[in-house]
Amino acid sequence: MSHYGENDNFQDVPFFFVIQQTRQITWHFFGFCYSLEMKENPEHKEIERIQTAALLLGDQMYTGQTHLEALVALQKEHPDYNTWVGERAPKQGFITSTGRFVDRDEAGKIADNAEQLEHLESNSRRRARGDLHSEDLAP
Repeated sequence: MSHYGENDNFQDVPFFFVIQQTRQITWHFFGFCYSLEMKENPEHKEIERIQTAALLLGDQMYTGQTHLEALVALQKEHPDYNTWVGERAPKQGFITSTGRFVDRDEAGKIADNAEQLEHLESNSRRRARGDLHSEDLAP
């Protein structure tokens, strides 16, 4: 087993980690360098995430991977319901990993904090932070 000190050259080592005091881990793998910054979570709580799209009609909740799927579920129970705007319209939002119903605005902030928007380009990510759509979440 080899031991490497602070001043040793790591070029001949195919894989190694460098853990810095800044809560950042850097690892090197066959000449490539990867870095990961750890978010502070002092209480070690699970970070709340967006789970599924939801429509709230009165006290009834309808869910789906997308709001369209939630709408289909609503229409199965209420085939004559056709008010999609105004006061009687269902509230559009999301269910979080803690079971909360949140609106699109709060959902965008939660998804951003949970790094669920990292796959989006910067303009889409910026819009999604304030108005999340189910299509913004990775499959």
